[in-house]
Amino acid sequence: MLVDEYLPKGSGFDVVTKVLKERNNNDISIIIMSYVSDHDAFTKEVASGRVQFLNEPDRESALVECVSKIVSPHKVETQVQYQIKQLEPGAILFAEGEKTELTYIVKKGSLRAYCASPEGDKITLGEIVAGEFVGEMGHFNHEPRSATVEAITDVELIAIPNSAVDNVIFTRPSWAKALVKTLSTRLKKANKALAG
Repeated sequence: MLVDEYLPKGSGFDVVTKVLKERNNNDISIIIMSYVSDHDAFTKEVASGRVQFLNEPDRESALVECVSKIVSPHKVETQVQYQIKQLEPGAILFAEGEKTELTYIVKKGSLRAYCASPEGDKITLGEIVAGEFVGEMGHFNHEPRSATVEAITDVELIAIPNSAVDNVIFTRPSWAKALVKTLSTRLKKANKALAG
């Protein structure tokens, strides 16, 4: 079942809630078209895969991904959703311009993000420390890496394939909190830099 969050005469969330309450509808999977995923409204159903959010209805591959999860739920559930990655000081996690395939959470250590100036100099953008996400913007905007990230110390990270980020984040509240904290911290730093 495909439901738009905004319907002419009400909320798509109300329709979904009614469908989920009916016992005869247990075999119905639901895709909600919504630019902002409100996973708190259907926490259990999102975790089980019965309810999914389609945040980019104009992107065909996003719709195909949602439908694939419904058609082959067991295949999706058995996939490894994350792995541990180790880096030594000076090792490059990813380089500016690379294709974005993974998002990371830093478990231990620290990294430095930088980009190249037109003259070829390194412009340091900031430090990434334990408890923060790195590479998450590539997941959200579907663009190549905007910076190079290099290990300052020995680093241990959790690598999450971008195809699994939403599911992993919304089934692990502590990771969702870490993502919000990361984005909030970076926004504050950007605002300070703009203020001079």
